[in-house]
Amino acid sequence: MGQCASSSRNAQSEAQRPREETKPTLADMDFKLLIRQHSDFILPLFQQVALREAQENVALSPISITVTLAMVAAGATGATLDQIVSCLHLSTPAFLHDFAAQVRSVVLADASPHGGPLLSFANGVWVERTLPLQPSFVDTVKSKYAAVAQPADFLNQAEKARIEINTWTKNETKGIIEEILPTGALDANSKCVLANALYFKGAWQNQFDTSLTAEEEFYLPNGKTLRVAMMTTNQKQEITTHDSFKVLRLPYNKSGDGRFFSMYIVLPHERNGLLDVEKLVNVDFLEQKLVKSTEVKVRSFKLPRFKVSGGYEMPEVLGKLGLTLPFSNQANFSNMVNSPIGKSLSVDKVYHKAAVEVNEEGTVAAAATAAVVMLRSIQPMEDFVADHPFLFVLKEDMTGMVVFIGHVASPTSQN
Repeated sequence: MGQCASSSRNAQSEAQRPREETKPTLADMDFKLLIRQHSDFILPLFQQVALREAQENVALSPISITVTLAMVAAGATGATLDQIVSCLHLSTPAFLHDFAAQVRSVVLADASPHGGPLLSFANGVWVERTLPLQPSFVDTVKSKYAAVAQPADFLNQAEKARIEINTWTKNETKGIIEEILPTGALDANSKCVLANALYFKGAWQNQFDTSLTAEEEFYLPNGKTLRVAMMTTNQKQEITTHDSFKVLRLPYNKSGDGRFFSMYIVLPHERNGLLDVEKLVNVDFLEQKLVKSTEVKVRSFKLPRFKVSGGYEMPEVLGKLGLTLPFSNQANFSNMVNSPIGKSLSVDKVYHKAAVEVNEEGTVAAAATAAVVMLRSIQPMEDFVADHPFLFVLKEDMTGMVVFIGHVASPTSQN
């Protein structure tokens, strides 16, 4: 897996060239290729969190984190900008912003009018009201991210601003993420908050019969067992068997515009095999293992209802992937504010929360990320018994974009 590289001499020389002379767009590059390249950021990111939270549930929306960092990049320049672009594996700043715009307006646009999942993908920007913004920053966040930079009185009423941003997040995620910024996250030194909120609600193409759901044992990572509600069915399922795991694909109602979303459940053969399976997750894994397959008859099928959530402060994880400059004294955000203070700004925190709920009808999921800028054929029958920890991936199959990823250590508990 590629890691984010620190800014190199070549990157610095590239930063010195006038970017405005060439303005490539996604029309010049295959969007699927960009998603593939971007997987070299999101998968190591997930693995870092999953390793740290091996005994707990994990829920992440990598694309929410990406778009928030992309908005941060809109205000960055020089080596700071180059390192963000390099870390996200999205080639150039122009590709980065065009990629984010395509995600917002096409891939994660609401599919419910076309018979698919209900989606909401929103971006917000709040800036200390005494700071004059660079016109280019205002234009980029508006045209590419559909976000309007709103004035906030961080200097005198930081807590009021925090409540306002949390209310926005709660509304955009339909109440699932109630608070993205914890108490004390903002103070008089706060200068800007950039946030993304994502909501997903999809119905299974083939729903489970609630009358068949029954309590069964689930084996926890510590060896203990828990009684949980297990869904079951005798309908054919898309199940593939590999050396150390099985994959179940559960498609959502397909959108009439060509998009189709699926939940993939990756179940290790061994009860304690989740960590080893997660080490296998790379781009080839996504493209070769998490794909549509032939339906097979099932003999014993059990999948727990689950509701998992997670909240994370991302700078430490991002730092392990090589993204350090935006958080340092060397950060340069002079493309954000039209003032000398731009060279004295740095990103203080990146908060991320996600929640995923799966039941007989389908999936409800939400995520929010906020960055705070501070001063400074005939087949045998298959069994699929998910009675021990497993990996889940929710992705859009046409493009291959991962929308949510995580693992279930305990179906009924939340972080």
